[in-house]
This record gives sequence, structure tokens and C-alpha cells, in this order.
Amino acid sequence: MFLTFLTLLSLLVAACGDLTPTALQPTPVAQTNALNTPTNSSGGTTSAAALTPATQPATSATITPPVYSGLQKGQLKEMYPVLAGLVEAKSFRINDDWSGLSIYPGADKQLAHYSVVRQPNGFEGQAFFSKGYFYSINQRQDPNYKEISKVINIPLDVARKFLQTLAEAPVYVGDYNGSPIATHTDDYPSLKIYIDTGSGTLGVVSNSQQDNFYPWAFIFAGRLFTGTDATAFEAFQLLKPYLQKDVLEDMLKSARDNYTPNATPNLTPNPGLTPAPTNSGSNLASLVTPGFSVLSQPGHLGSIRNVTVSPDGQIFATAGDESDRTVRLWDKNGQLLKVLNGHTSNVGGLSFSPDGKMLASSGREIIIWEVSNGKQLANFDLNGDQASLLSFSTDGKTLVSSDNISSRQVRLWDVSAYKFLFSLEGTNAIVLPGSSTIIYSDRQIIKLMDLTSHQTTLYRDDILSFHGIFSISPDGKTLALENSANDIELYEVPSGKKLKTLSTSLPKTEDLFFEQIFYLVFSPDGKYLAASRTGNTTVEVWQESDGKEVTIVTADKSYFLPIAFSADSQRLYITGTSISGWDLQGKQIFKNANSGSKINALALSPDGKTFVTGTQGKEVKLWDSANGNLITTFTGSQSEIFAVAYSPDGRLVAGTGGVSYYPDTDNAIRLWDTTTKNAAPILTLTGHFEPVQALAFSPDGKQLASGSYDRTIRLWDLSTGKQTAEFKGKVPEYFRFYTLAFSPDGKMLAGAGSGDPDSKDFPVKVWDIATGQGIASLQGHTGNVLTLAFSPDGKTLASGSEDGSVRLWDIAGKKELARLDSKAGKGIVYSVAFSPEGKSLAVSYQNGLLALWDTVTHQEISNTIAQSYSGAFYLAFSPDGRFLITGHQQDTALKRWQIK
Repeated sequence: MFLTFLTLLSLLVAACGDLTPTALQPTPVAQTNALNTPTNSSGGTTSAAALTPATQPATSATITPPVYSGLQKGQLKEMYPVLAGLVEAKSFRINDDWSGLSIYPGADKQLAHYSVVRQPNGFEGQAFFSKGYFYSINQRQDPNYKEISKVINIPLDVARKFLQTLAEAPVYVGDYNGSPIATHTDDYPSLKIYIDTGSGTLGVVSNSQQDNFYPWAFIFAGRLFTGTDATAFEAFQLLKPYLQKDVLEDMLKSARDNYTPNATPNLTPNPGLTPAPTNSGSNLASLVTPGFSVLSQPGHLGSIRNVTVSPDGQIFATAGDESDRTVRLWDKNGQLLKVLNGHTSNVGGLSFSPDGKMLASSGREIIIWEVSNGKQLANFDLNGDQASLLSFSTDGKTLVSSDNISSRQVRLWDVSAYKFLFSLEGTNAIVLPGSSTIIYSDRQIIKLMDLTSHQTTLYRDDILSFHGIFSISPDGKTLALENSANDIELYEVPSGKKLKTLSTSLPKTEDLFFEQIFYLVFSPDGKYLAASRTGNTTVEVWQESDGKEVTIVTADKSYFLPIAFSADSQRLYITGTSISGWDLQGKQIFKNANSGSKINALALSPDGKTFVTGTQGKEVKLWDSANGNLITTFTGSQSEIFAVAYSPDGRLVAGTGGVSYYPDTDNAIRLWDTTTKNAAPILTLTGHFEPVQALAFSPDGKQLASGSYDRTIRLWDLSTGKQTAEFKGKVPEYFRFYTLAFSPDGKMLAGAGSGDPDSKDFPVKVWDIATGQGIASLQGHTGNVLTLAFSPDGKTLASGSEDGSVRLWDIAGKKELARLDSKAGKGIVYSVAFSPEGKSLAVSYQNGLLALWDTVTHQEISNTIAQSYSGAFYLAFSPDGRFLITGHQQDTALKRWQIK
């Protein structure tokens, strides 16, 4: 579903921020916020906690889709007459991706995002700039990550002219079918604009902002249009003076200035996993003992970037994306064998050695693994470069690495000595089977190089339609590549003679990313060739001898569909968001659909009998806290879950999340009934226009507080489903809320999150619910605050931060009581929780340590190595104080710890 802004953004306050009743009630998107709450005998309404299992939310009104005129060519507003009123749009967002400018190895990812809402005198909102890699606050692993927030104002006449110009843009129906355009390269940014028209979201997309580049794409009501001139570019130019793009330019300049070209890769032998913490210097015994330990997810935590099969066909390996960073080994029937940890980024390249004893994988480093035991044999640091393609020589003594996008470096490595040999400029390098020759591309030129003499010869320089992706047959005699018509051409090796063309039978669709081949593989017997395309769900298989298409397999929707043939050429493995095996008649043999369920959040029920986890897989899972068994899975979310919470009576579970700047997420809060275990939510609350990171029920269960990246905390009446109040903070102090906590008596609400990195101001704020006034602004943290917890008596507030410290605050005195710095716990503090009697505080640290602190003496009394490697993990105390539940984000391990 496309995101719709539901309330107008009022003017930002410059002070601490007050709680003010809102006169604007959110309008439902998919269903009403009201719960159809039954009346009680006194004529009032029953609280949400007293709902009967039969209670269902009201259904939404029927939405009439916009009427399409049927024209094939004309102005955009002529295609859909409703777009003639585009100038009255209420809000729009811009995703300005400058990542393509980071083609220099080591340069960081630059992004700019804008969210603006219509006000009487113009469009007001925020610009959010970032450098580096950031997927959620729980995955902040890039030390070079930087973010800046700015307030922006676009005059009403400028915004109206921008919208009117887009409405009048000349377009035609369908995707662009012309020849490649010189300026269509990765050297330039991409731009995506999402406009709330009131009748749906209009998407306006460009792969380049150069004024001589076309076409731009327009997506509305499920239909794709192509712009015929530079009108959309001209429209965007109207906004540029107000978007503060100099911030992004400064970030880019910094990345370029810090780039050192042609750095020689280093060798770090056997680095292994990030070391687990030791108790050196603390001499503390552990006061907790492990109970159950279960994996909530056996598959990759995100999408799969590559797959390859061992020479004997008994196992295959898969590579995880940036959110996962693992290599996983599976048997031929899809059962997980091993998880190999060690990469610091997404894993792109995979290659088994000819004898199958070694596996090489690559990302920002190249790791060589011993397959039998999963141990690292070597780790080659690429100094900021990335390698997405690996190929062993026929004798297994040399490894060739390359990339198909950015670094333009083909590197050769001595496997037996574990050392770097030399490099040359190029991409997509493959060792010709049964020979000592590699074939690689240098832009649209294809070359051959002898591994012994290092002599380079030209193969072809006249394949003008070549897009860069190619594959070699097992006998090394045939080269397959994609042409500009998205068909496959076959050439003879080494003569370069063209043999035949394999045409696709797939029809043109309205999918913007349809057509480009990203994975192209021959079967081991050389009889078949398979291809998958970006943004598409189909994998095509051709018979090499006559060029006939023999199979079209429809797999799960994924931007990438890595593919590999089995050793006997009778099975095709397809990965992406799932792992599946298919025969060549198109019949599915097996499927592991459990990808994408890393743990983002955890909460324990008030009675301690169950707990819930929020996952990347858009699910909230309910577990038995006695044995770790899965009870049920709650669905309905349109994005991964970043926050979960139980109502005080344990009946309701709230979950929420969202992904910034994407149109297919509603940033809604959903509530499920744990007693019925119905997978569908019984209540959906909408109003936030950016992801929601924090949730907290009031002690009486009548209200729910939500904290968002949109710089607000909102209060919701659960009997009506309506927003009753809103907190705000000044920019840039609170452009993101990460954590919330009600005081035990329900009279105060504490909130914290990101602060001002320049002034090092990262306060914890406390508000009075009754008056709406700020009570305290607690200063001391020097990094984002990720977790808060009130003591059972409500007198003390604990906070944990990215600065590695835990602080205890005296609420009445508005001062810091103590700073708790662990001798063994290192890195980010992800969770804090008071024991029920308030005498101890449990803390989880980034380096895998679980610590207990005495809240009276402020001394660390216990620490335990809870996780074997670094990453985010969460904890919750049982109501009787006898055990803790922890959940680790990266390995998805759920554990119970008994307290001595």
C-alpha cells in the first residue's frame, strides 16, 4: 500500500515540547481506528482490554479507483482526469539517492529524503540527509554513518507550479523501449517522488537528473507511463533551491576527498567472529544460568544475493544481504547445515573450489572457508572496495575476484599462499573452464587473459548492445550475454563468432524494473541456460542446442532472484526472499520460505507466561516463555516490526514499524488479541507519516503512546482508536524517537531518541500527562538513547545509549544519580529492565554481554556472555524476577536465563 499522510504537520516548536490536544483526527486508511467498543451498563464505553473475542473493527468504505481515459499518449492529466487537480496535493516525499556517485571504492552511500505537508503559505517539513549505511537503529554498524536533519519550506506558488508542470507532462503508456542512452549510467543519482493526490499516490521516477536524459517514469493507479521529454526534470528544478542540497554535496565531497585510489588489499588470517566479551578486569561471577535456546529463524535475515552449488551437488551455499551478512550452507533438499559469520557487509560473490573443499565468499572482504568445519582459512580486506563475482582457476590454485558495478578491479589471489598477486581494470571476470584463461569485460569491450603469461588479448569490441552480464558454458566454448533488447546472444569462444539469439517470450509489463538480466547461468552439462531479471518473479530456461525456451518458473517476488543448477543439471535452485528447488518441467520440489525474520523487538507478557518478538518478516510472533515453543504468528503489517508491547492485562499486543521513504508502507500501529490468537489485527491506528520505533501502554491500559521518526509522540485512546494528543520536539533534537516509557502511576511519559550530533545534546525528556507540560530535560548522554525504563516505584528512570553508558536519573530532583559503565560490556546499550522489586537492573550490550547491576550500590554484580558475536539483542524481566528472556537480532536466538 502506498503511504498516505493523514494529518497536517503543525509548526515545529523550538522549546522542550508540550503535550497539546490535537484538533485533527486521523482518517483511516485500510480500516477504521475505532473498535466498535460495546457499551456497559452505565452507558459508558468499555476499555479495549475488556473487549470480547468477537469484537471486530469496522470495515472501511469502498474506494473507487481513479478512472483511466484510455488514451495511449498525451499529458498525464489527460490519462487520468483526476490528476488535473494535482496542484491541490496535500503532501509529497522525495527520495534523492546519490549512491551512484559513490563509484569510488571506499566512498559512502549518500541519501537525501524530504517529507513535506501542505500549510496555508506553502509546504513545510524536513530534509533528512545521510551518509553511510543505515537500515534501522538496531543495525547501526557503519562507524562512518552520519545523519543531518534540516527544516525546509517550499513557497506555495513554487510547489503549485511544480505540481502543475508534472500534471502537464507529455507521456505515453508503458515502459521505455528505446536504445541505451549515454547518460544512463551509475555515475548519476536516482530520484523518486511520491505525491499524495487524494486518489492514490503518484510516483515520478528518474534514474538520472541530467537535463539531457530521458525518460522519466510516472506510476499511478497501477499503470506505468513514460515521459517523452524533460518536463519532469524541469519541474524538479523548481524545487531545488529549497532542498538544501549543498548538505549532500558536502557529504559527497568528503567521501571523495577521503578516497585513496588503487589501495593494495591486505590479508588478515583467520579473524573469526567478533570476539565475545571476557570478564577481564571485572572478576564477576554470572548470576544467571541458561534455560532454553531456540532459533526463531533458520534462514537468512533478509534477501539472498547469490547461490552456488558444490561440485559434487550435495550442498549449496547462499549469500545474505546487508541486513544478514552471512553465508549459509544447505543440503540439496534445502535443510540448513551451517551459518558462516564474518562478513561486514552484504555478501555478493560465492565460488566453490574445484575439489569442493573450500568456499570463497566476497563483499567488502574476501573470505575463504573450509567447507567441512566452517572455519576461515583467510580473509582479504578490499580496503573499501566490494567484490560481487568470484571464480577459482581450474587447478584451484588461483582465485579471481571482480565486481560488475563500481570498483572496476579484477584481482588475482594465490590461494595456497593466501596472498594478493595483481590487479587489472575490468569487471565480470570468469575463468574459462578447463583452461588457464580468464574472460572479463572492460566496459563494452571483452578481453581474454592467460593466467600463466598474463598476456591480454581482445575478444570482441563491437558488441554495442552488451550490458555487462555474461556467462560461460562448462566446456568454455560458448559465451552468453544480454543484448539491448533483453534477449540473450551466444558467441563462440575463442573466435568470437555469433552463434544464435535466445529470445524471451515474456511480455512487457508495467513493472518499472522488468527486463534487465542480473543472473545468467549454464547448466553443468551445458544443455540449458537460465536467466532471472531484476524486479521480476520469473526465471526462464532455454535449451542451448536449438534456442527454444523450455521452462518459465514463477518464484516469489524479489528484486534479485539468484539462481543455480544442480550438479546433475536436473534441478534449478531459486533464491531471493525464499529458497526453493525446481525441476526443469517447472515443478517445485521444495521451498524454505522462512527468510527475513531477524528479531527487532521483544516484550514479555505481564504474567510471564508468553513473550512476543517483532521481526523483519513483517510478523509479530507469540512464544511460550517456559519452553520457547512458537504459539502463533500475527500478521497484517506492511513492513518489518520495530516495536512491540503488551497491554497491562496481557490481552492485547501492539506492533509497529515502517520503512522510511518507501511508498508501500503505512507506518500504522496494529493490535492483536492474544486470547483468540487470530492472525489478523483487531485494530489499526494510523497517523504517523514516518516509521514508528517505540510503543508503550499506559498502566491502566486505556491509552497507547507511539514514538516516530516524524519527531512526534502521539497518544491514542484505545476505546475509540482516535489520537488524543501529540508531543513534539525541536529540530534536530528529536527528528527520531527510539524509546518511550510510562511511569508506573501513569502520570508521566518519558521519551528519548536521536539528538544533535554537533552539540552532543542527547537529552531524555519527561512530560506530565495531565498538563501536557515538560517536567524535565535530562542531560548527559553523548549518543542516541535507545532504551528507557522506570523503576517500580517511579522515582528513578534508567536510560541506555549508543555512547555505551547506562544512566540512572532522579525524576523529582531532575538530576543524574549514577552513570553505570560496565568493565566487560562494550558498545551500544540496547535494553535496560528493572527487576520487579527494583533492586537490580538488567542491561544488554552490543558485544553480547548480559549484565546485572545493583540499583542501590550502583555496582555491577553479574555479567554473562549471552551471545557469541556482536549485534543488537533485547531483554525482558519476568514478573516474579526469576528469569530473563533475551532475543538476538542477527542469529535470531531466543533464550531464557534463570536468575540465581
